[in-house]
Amino acid sequence: MTSDKYPAFVDIIEVGPRDGLQSETKILTTTQKIILIHDLSDCGYREIEVSSFVKPSLVPQLADAEAVFNGLDFSKNSIYSALVANQRGFERALDCGVHHIALLTTPSESFCQRNIHCSVAESLERIKSINDQAIINGMTVKVYISCVFNCPYEKVISTSQVSILIESLMDIGCHELSLADTTGRATPGEVVNRITEYIQIFPLDHISLHFHDTYGQALANVLACLQVGLHRFDTSVAGIGGCNFSPGASGNLATEDLLFMLQGMGIHTNIDLEKVSVVGDSLSKLLGHANGSRVGHQLTDNRYLQ
Repeated sequence: MTSDKYPAFVDIIEVGPRDGLQSETKILTTTQKIILIHDLSDCGYREIEVSSFVKPSLVPQLADAEAVFNGLDFSKNSIYSALVANQRGFERALDCGVHHIALLTTPSESFCQRNIHCSVAESLERIKSINDQAIINGMTVKVYISCVFNCPYEKVISTSQVSILIESLMDIGCHELSLADTTGRATPGEVVNRITEYIQIFPLDHISLHFHDTYGQALANVLACLQVGLHRFDTSVAGIGGCNFSPGASGNLATEDLLFMLQGMGIHTNIDLEKVSVVGDSLSKLLGHANGSRVGHQLTDNRYLQ
């Protein structure tokens, strides 16, 4: 039974087809990606981030974004979203009929230059321009803020740096944020202290958290977030992916691991854990490496299916 101090429902956004696959050395075919996305949709997700409209030479794993979107079955119940890096990426997404996009920024100048090749100020100008165009075209926009806790280049990021950036995004007219622990170094106490400040600035119901499990802290950090009322989290099936531009920060929080924890706490998600585990097992075999989800590995082991 869930405690009154935890949300009764948690919204999990699946980012494996985008943030997961972009870090893989093996490149799946367009057909394989479409099958993966449809299989995930059948698990009950509200939203799946399916690809990224970025320069193909930078992320060759996602060079077929148009073909993937053109092959999707939009009659399924999931929202299909995509990452957009710049104006050209926005135009590509618009031409494909994408209705839900995500943009990027960060309080770290060094990370901003390495990740999206501009300054933080320029990233905000870019976001404002694309956000205005998206509104005109009936699209929803979410902004990822990378390096919310720590940066691989500038190390500790202050709470005030992030707060100032959030306020700037609000002034631009952004209504949806995903706060990313890019290096995976955040710990629960730090998460609670910082998030408590951020939700004084930005509506709690419109913030999602994106944790990496590089230091084994992801589930503990989610639990800390639940205690302050946050209820939206980005995860990746089979724990695939991380960040191409953050050295050593491999390992998204595995969807299966979070689902198992929430299920044990009596918190609903509308997502079928066993179905996700089967998808994750198949994907891991397709990619040619071990399943990054401990729960997924156990649930698909023959001993546990008998």
